[in-house]
Amino acid sequence: MTAYPERTLKALQRARTQLAAGGVQDAIRELQKVVAKVPKGEEGWMLLAQAYCQRGAHDQALNCYERVTRISPRNAIAWFNLGIAHATLHRYAEAVKAYAEAIRHTGGDHPAAVINMGWCFIQLDQYDMALQVFEAYLEDFAANAEVYSLIGIARQGLQDSAAAADAYRKALEFGPGDYTLHLNLGSCLHVLHDYRGAAEHAARALDFQRDDPVARFNLGTALFALGEIDKARGTWEGVPRPEATLSRLAALSYLEPFDGERLLAEHRAWGNALAAACAAEPALTPPMPAPGPRPKLRLGFVSPDFREHPVAFFLEGLLRHIDRERFELFLYFDAPNRDEVTARFQMLADAWIELYPTRDPRDAAQRIRADQVDILFDLAGMTSPRIEMFGRRIALVQTSYLGYASTTGVPTIDYVLSDARLDPPGRTEAHYSETLVRLGNCFATYTPPSGAPLPAGRPMKRKGYPVFASVARLSKISDGALDLWCAALRSVPDARLLILAQGLHHAATQAALLERLTRRRVAPERVELRGSVPMEEYLELHSDVDLMLDTTPWSGHTTTLHGLWMGVPTVTFEQAHHAGRFTTMVMESAGLPEFVARDAEGFGEHVRRLLTDDALMDRVRAEGRELVRSSPLMDHAGLARAFEAACSAMWDAYAKTVSL
Repeated sequence: MTAYPERTLKALQRARTQLAAGGVQDAIRELQKVVAKVPKGEEGWMLLAQAYCQRGAHDQALNCYERVTRISPRNAIAWFNLGIAHATLHRYAEAVKAYAEAIRHTGGDHPAAVINMGWCFIQLDQYDMALQVFEAYLEDFAANAEVYSLIGIARQGLQDSAAAADAYRKALEFGPGDYTLHLNLGSCLHVLHDYRGAAEHAARALDFQRDDPVARFNLGTALFALGEIDKARGTWEGVPRPEATLSRLAALSYLEPFDGERLLAEHRAWGNALAAACAAEPALTPPMPAPGPRPKLRLGFVSPDFREHPVAFFLEGLLRHIDRERFELFLYFDAPNRDEVTARFQMLADAWIELYPTRDPRDAAQRIRADQVDILFDLAGMTSPRIEMFGRRIALVQTSYLGYASTTGVPTIDYVLSDARLDPPGRTEAHYSETLVRLGNCFATYTPPSGAPLPAGRPMKRKGYPVFASVARLSKISDGALDLWCAALRSVPDARLLILAQGLHHAATQAALLERLTRRRVAPERVELRGSVPMEEYLELHSDVDLMLDTTPWSGHTTTLHGLWMGVPTVTFEQAHHAGRFTTMVMESAGLPEFVARDAEGFGEHVRRLLTDDALMDRVRAEGRELVRSSPLMDHAGLARAFEAACSAMWDAYAKTVSL
């Protein structure tokens, strides 16, 4: 330890007093003189570093701590504080090295340095290394809430939500937790489809930070997943996050009764405000290309769903059959995670652009403008914040397709692609701000899941009673849907009902749904509830189902197609809006209009009559797969020709408008 002269010791004491009194700048001046006079004195440099930290000058504090470690390489306190300084400046790799020295020079007995080192590995996205550090901590020191919370964060980083939730629960054994702990646990439970638990912990997070926008958004998302649509919209109201506003708009399609005028008005108000804000920005560059004939039309598709997702499921067959002599495909992938499906789409593209890293909407619009796309397709609508990008005129023609089942309300989106069964001519135009373009009678084609088992015989003949089923998200199981199903059960007194939905493997969620059914006088023993299952098991369960029952106001689509591929038809009723007509479109396209009831009031009796029509039911069981295969539902080439004609027509319409 360096000895200080008497006058210097007094200067050190004055500096301590000044720091305690908040006189940081006076202390710094005093300490600068000290270290100039005694440059090898550790205490002066340590106090000066402390003063710089209080002033927020962490880079200068870092220099002071480094000076101490050179003077006294075994000073564990200096190494620890140097680690804190590096971490404060987001220099996490350097912080790890400093913490390692602090641990080494204390013989491993420095729990705070171990915790901080693991935290730095998390910041570096080195989650495996973080877990190794925390496991070592638990071997050497007493467990506590902090280390289990950090283990949870590392597990979340590795996308292991189950292990992360276990770690967070262990953290809660040490006390009531805090905002971050409950927020993170709720997020994990949502991924695990425990929506009731997700809602509970989002609410607990709000107990710590009232009106926190992240916790409120998460709470609304959990309530929506539980099917509590009005509560979800109320929770999202006023939350200053784009996702909350978009979710409120998207949820309108799930409200009963469906209100097309309200849906259009709210979307249009949001879209007009977005366009006005974007119009005030500087113009995008370069200028858009002049309209006119093209050797090839350049089509751009923006989506987070070029992966295992229904949008990709319906889009891939179309893109494979587009005439590449006439059209170029630019695919803008807007998600961080890839899978095998992503790789297939990348192979289909003339140009593949990873848009996700460009988070600012204007920067993303600028990136696409540089590609001089002629027609730009949004494939997500309000399900992605990227819709905000479309408030700008990025391409000469902008179109909504496939990923959003209503209007966007955005005035700079010119068209929406649909078909004549989802949007019958003369009936739904008033629901859209965009111009409707119909791709014949089927707007998207089906690619069956690989390895699907062959359809089995009718279970009613084997069991002696019929089995109805619904495979749908809880958000689609509205009171109206339950009324339909209960009407079918009343009309067929010996029937059973199987409901499969994400979240139903949790007892509290099961109990809530059973309570809704028992209020409708359905005996619980007639109902079986299951959570989500792997695809192979899901397809196999159709061998035990006679009829699928549709949902309202949002109808089944992918599940209706899977059911028919397995020989199980879905019963629906005639609805008047796009999202309510998916099953109608599927069954009519397959040549099975008998499964579309005229109205909801006659649904139960319609189901009873279908079950007594053995010839029809046996035919669907035996020929359902061929009915799908030979219909427009699997005519990828036919859809591609209709899609190409629509693109040409939209382009020609724009060119004519400009020439006028």
